[in-house]
Amino acid sequence: MAAVRALSAWVGVLYARYARAALLRPGRMGLLLLVCCLPALILDVQFFSRVRTGLQDLLPSDAPSVRSLSAIHDRLGGQSHLTVIAQSDQPVSNRAFIKELGERLVAAHLPLVRSLQWNVDAERRWVSDHGALLMPRAAFDEVAVTLDAQIHSEKAARNPLDFTASLDQDKVAGNARTTAAGAARWAAVEKTLSAQGSARDRYPNGYLEAPDGHTVVLLIWLQGSDLELAPAEGLQRAVQAQVAVLRPAYPGLQVAYNGEVPNLIEEHAAILADLSLSSLLVVVLVGALIVLYFRSLRAVLAVVLALLPGLCFTFAIGRITVGSLNSNTAFLGSIIAGNGINYPLLLLAYYRISPRLVLDESQGYLLAARRALPGTFGAAATASAAYAGLASAHFRGFSEFGWIGGLGMVTTWVFTFLTMPIAIGIFRPPQQLVEQSRSAWAARFYGHPSALRALAAGFVVLALALSAVGVLRARQGGVYEMNINALRNRESLRSGAASWDRRINEVFGVWLNPAVALVDDPTQREAAASALRAQLLSGDSPPAERVETIETVVPDLNEQARRLAVLRRAKRLLAGTADADIPQSARSYIDRWLAEANLRPISVGEVPASLKQGFRELGGESDRSTLVYPSLQIDYTDARNVIRFSDALARAKLPPGTTAGGSFIFMAEIIRLVQSEAPWVVLVVCLLVALALIPIFWQHPRRIPVSVVVIAAVALAAQAIMLAFGVRVNMFNFAAVPITIGVGSDYVVNLFGAMDAFQADARRAAARMGGAILLCSLTTVVGYLSLVFAQSGALRTFGWAAVLGEIMAVSTVLLVIPAVARQKPPQAFASTQRAA
Repeated sequence: MAAVRALSAWVGVLYARYARAALLRPGRMGLLLLVCCLPALILDVQFFSRVRTGLQDLLPSDAPSVRSLSAIHDRLGGQSHLTVIAQSDQPVSNRAFIKELGERLVAAHLPLVRSLQWNVDAERRWVSDHGALLMPRAAFDEVAVTLDAQIHSEKAARNPLDFTASLDQDKVAGNARTTAAGAARWAAVEKTLSAQGSARDRYPNGYLEAPDGHTVVLLIWLQGSDLELAPAEGLQRAVQAQVAVLRPAYPGLQVAYNGEVPNLIEEHAAILADLSLSSLLVVVLVGALIVLYFRSLRAVLAVVLALLPGLCFTFAIGRITVGSLNSNTAFLGSIIAGNGINYPLLLLAYYRISPRLVLDESQGYLLAARRALPGTFGAAATASAAYAGLASAHFRGFSEFGWIGGLGMVTTWVFTFLTMPIAIGIFRPPQQLVEQSRSAWAARFYGHPSALRALAAGFVVLALALSAVGVLRARQGGVYEMNINALRNRESLRSGAASWDRRINEVFGVWLNPAVALVDDPTQREAAASALRAQLLSGDSPPAERVETIETVVPDLNEQARRLAVLRRAKRLLAGTADADIPQSARSYIDRWLAEANLRPISVGEVPASLKQGFRELGGESDRSTLVYPSLQIDYTDARNVIRFSDALARAKLPPGTTAGGSFIFMAEIIRLVQSEAPWVVLVVCLLVALALIPIFWQHPRRIPVSVVVIAAVALAAQAIMLAFGVRVNMFNFAAVPITIGVGSDYVVNLFGAMDAFQADARRAAARMGGAILLCSLTTVVGYLSLVFAQSGALRTFGWAAVLGEIMAVSTVLLVIPAVARQKPPQAFASTQRAA
């Protein structure tokens, strides 16, 4: 303990010398600080210039779904696509536009285009020619048996050796019955063939279009990474340039875009726009609050100067350690600014009440620093501990958020004490002539304990009532948000790429990015497919619509040989059948199937590229992939259905070494990880905050459990109240719980620090520094409130949750604690009130 005191005294002496030098020569010290900040500024630009918006950036790299997705991408390549949509009530115009655009894009030879499809004529011809080999086995066998029976029946009816047929009346009647039966058999054949033809011929006009022709699309698969923004932007710019040339010739035609490519671009653009808006709101509103409290523009400039170097170095360290921002951490700039500004605000507030007539500038500042040190250090320690609790999570959306936030709290605190004497020396914010309570209204308010207790009681009753409503709603509808659309980009859902999801599903009739199972040994592929079919295609409401392998377009060679034998036999038997005996609709199928050119096995090489693209690996193999298409009859914007799909796939008994993955499996793992880690994170945060409070309150140990229990209860109550208003916990807004614990502890520590600095009870300390604590809370609220205007639904809910947590925390600290804490005798307080 003696060594600690000696070290503290030595550090205090050094800091006193530094502060006096900074106050004496602020210009030189400020220039030196600017030079030191330049390398950090370069790192900051790099840090904020790249935001990873993909959900895969929120899970650790060793998560099973991430490993599977990476392995699938390594073998199959990227799966991002861009769908160009032509929409109008003129089908002919829609088709003409898409045809011309497709031809122009093909001629352009864009390097970012992996494949492009707008016309399906070649695919339709190929499927039509090989329909007998491609149709389901049961349907083929049904047609073969019926056709065989009909051929034998007709040959028997025309047998020239049957001389009794014209003399025997019974045989005449039998022939009539045979004719009727033959018509029925031909009708059955025709019906089956028509049904199979319709099932495989989704686009009879040769275009990728909705049945009414009002929506015609062009499908482009991206050559490049699914995760990088640059390839997506390059592809969309190239396509938009061609669209701009063609559009004038098609008045009334609406052109839109859908798919992973525009989704990635829109999400990134929305984040940048929201960042700009939030930064502007924070600067304007925080500046207004500081001016309102200090009534001095110079005070605003001093606070900003004291804050900026800390922020600059915080994000420079983030660049070095984390590398880049993700969709959860993109808004940490405004959040850390809103939290970190508390330290210069409190330090300047203590400086303002240092009596100018009694102390010179350096003495006044050092007195303010001594008074502010315990509270601000404790606030930084508890806030950093709370963020560190988030950093302990495996979910990177939490861990990176916590890591950067924890660094930010400590860094801004350190730089506040390094920079504030420079800021004061440069801007000379005014001091009070004599030491007094800063706000007469605060002294009057806290001087009436009965009114304070009544207001505190009303606040507690209201909070408990709303929390109870939230708990009841949680029991009825759950705690966690299961509507995935509630977390998405609002503008994209309203009028952007996401607004076309349902219409595009109607056009294709299938998910364009299915789940994938990859085996290493081609002989295990069908075993994997069988296991997946058993799990995902069974039951009343199967989670998948179909499970396909390359055998969908290249059936097993033994099965092909069997069918070809049947077809050749049918061709021999039909040789003597008159064309008039075969209905024209059936004849159109039979002629193609029995053409000599088509009576041979199908090979992978002859299959149109678009039909085998989903199975084809980068190395050229097509015999190791199984595609699982989720059912369009199930609402997969409901996360419970996503989890159900993932669980069903996980239950499939796949061959050893099979890699199975996809976006649904990925999303399910995020949801599970957030739900499993949320309680643990809260516990870790409470423990770390308690440990951080030990060196601060070692002389007042009872303050430690009181602080942690009160603020943890406040944070959980804030979330319960959010539930009462219908906002459930999600992967983003849950972070508001530990942050509220940390920042709420900030206010508790500063209130206790003011009590120790002024040797006052809670009401007197609140009267002296309550306004500054409230100002700190309001500036933090502004940082969070800026998120309420974000396009992302997840960030909006985070903003509301954090704002509510702030209101709950500061109200508890400034109302409840002063109302219930033990007070000093009234006469001791009265003198302070008269001074005010």
